[in-house]
Amino acid sequence: MAIFVYSYVNFSASCWQRKKYDAILREAAKRRIKCFWVNSRADLMRYEKIYQSEFSSLVLMPGSLNQFRKFRAMFDGLPLRAIVFAHHGAELLDNSSSYVMSDYMTAMQDTLALLRSHGASRIALFCVSKTSNHDVCHERAFRRFCPDGKIYYFVDVPPEHRTVDAVKELLSCEDRIDAVICCNDFIALSLAAVLNTVDPDWNQKLLLSSYSNLLIGQLYSPSITSASLAEEIGGIEVVRLHRTLEKNPQIHMLNAMMRVDISVRQSTAANAPAGLRFADYSVSDTNLEKALAPRTNLMRLELFLETCDALDMQLLCGLIKRTPQKELADRLSISTDSIKYRLRKIRKHFGYPDTKQLSEFLSYWIDPDKLTALIASEKSN
Repeated sequence: MAIFVYSYVNFSASCWQRKKYDAILREAAKRRIKCFWVNSRADLMRYEKIYQSEFSSLVLMPGSLNQFRKFRAMFDGLPLRAIVFAHHGAELLDNSSSYVMSDYMTAMQDTLALLRSHGASRIALFCVSKTSNHDVCHERAFRRFCPDGKIYYFVDVPPEHRTVDAVKELLSCEDRIDAVICCNDFIALSLAAVLNTVDPDWNQKLLLSSYSNLLIGQLYSPSITSASLAEEIGGIEVVRLHRTLEKNPQIHMLNAMMRVDISVRQSTAANAPAGLRFADYSVSDTNLEKALAPRTNLMRLELFLETCDALDMQLLCGLIKRTPQKELADRLSISTDSIKYRLRKIRKHFGYPDTKQLSEFLSYWIDPDKLTALIASEKSN
């Protein structure tokens, strides 16, 4: 048996794609199933001997129905069973493939219950684009569990626009809002960063929750309450579906829904929040641009946090605290040359020419005390 995972982007550019692939890879290794990443039909054809001689699945990770259809057409005619691994709703797909999906309806229901338990009644949904199935599913779930009178805002910005444009639109909202649900942690982090510049006590007046449960959201201050996308569970389900389809060739398709858990953090700590009117705040374009890092930078940071070793995590903490290299070397019991070598690799990963710029970026998005606590907890494990 073999599993082929198609990704239309390099895994270094998408933390979500990388997490999904790693989860599949780990579970496939446990089951002694070969697993390959491919980025085109031509790339897949290099493994023709394998998929022609043994049962094989092709895992697709589309972001929309049109993307799914494009992927299927790309690999049409090949003897592969398609399994869709995505986080939007199954009703947005056709019935030609098996799928592993997030239970986004229950996730929205649980998120709203959490916010209401803290006294929020004027709740807003903050998405970026209605062309994204991920965002559309959140809107559908929101409308289902939150009556029209409680829907205060939905941002519809074309996908080619930057997050900064979406945040600008939200900041023009005249309504008083008790709680905001963001479609993913990158949007939530961007909004929190802007609010931090204009009102350091904003999280005592407003509840903020999100989806993705990224590590950077856990390390930010205030940390972001977020619903997990359950990539690890999804990877297990993908491999389970693959094995079941191999043993039961008469089955046309199988489906699985992933449970979504909510990690409650500081951004939903307030009780009976008074709410905010975003239009009351004045944020200059200069300050807005400064507060909002390009999404690619945050993607790189999340990927680094998820994949770096213990030593690099310690170096990251040292960079945030501006610890001198000699002191870092002594503390970590390695040479200063090793410190310099690793720092060069880290700068290259983030695309910063000098250490000072990198330190400024990291200290803006990561609370050093939270990172220290994370390092300590990983050591104890």
